[in-house]
Amino acid sequence: MRIIEGQRTDLVTPFPENQLRRLFNWMHSFKTSVFADGSPQTPEEFIPYMKFVLERSVTYGVIDKHNELGLNHEAPMVGYVAFDPTPINAYAHVASTRRCFGTGLIDEAAKLAVTDMFALLPSLLRISATIIPWNRPARALAERIGMEYEGRMRHMVLQKGKPIDIVHYGMTRSKWGELQVVDEVETDSDTSVPTPPELVSEESA
Repeated sequence: MRIIEGQRTDLVTPFPENQLRRLFNWMHSFKTSVFADGSPQTPEEFIPYMKFVLERSVTYGVIDKHNELGLNHEAPMVGYVAFDPTPINAYAHVASTRRCFGTGLIDEAAKLAVTDMFALLPSLLRISATIIPWNRPARALAERIGMEYEGRMRHMVLQKGKPIDIVHYGMTRSKWGELQVVDEVETDSDTSVPTPPELVSEESA
């Protein structure tokens, strides 16, 4: 197991098998289904399927480093990032507890994972994602980390027997490099005065 450290999150890779039931709950917490027909619908179907996935994909568990969400867990696992890599392209998958929404924790984790993927596979030219159109949290996350909308694939999958579209997002290695340069410049130019430790609330710690 490898640990990748960030400011607010740490990644453990590969994703721990003993957290697969939690992952199932995260992925099935939406009122509107984001799954195509044929996807595992019960924990009994999901866990063996995901063990197969873990053997063939690059996967990361997301740890809330400072337990900002206040979870009752020694190492609070709050999300999952994975890539299905080929020599030049890797399809991304992300899931998290709904409590992460709006916190920026998964944004940081996804960026750490993308950076690691490009470092692991020098031949990798791009990161891609396919998303069901109404999965707005996934689309927003893709855009926030720098992915661009690349098109809509008509009637790509079935959901409850009905053909539905899929939207495609992507980001090239060169675009990712440009974004890192911008981030470094913005960080270097940040002249804000840090808040004294004694004034930081428990929620922001």
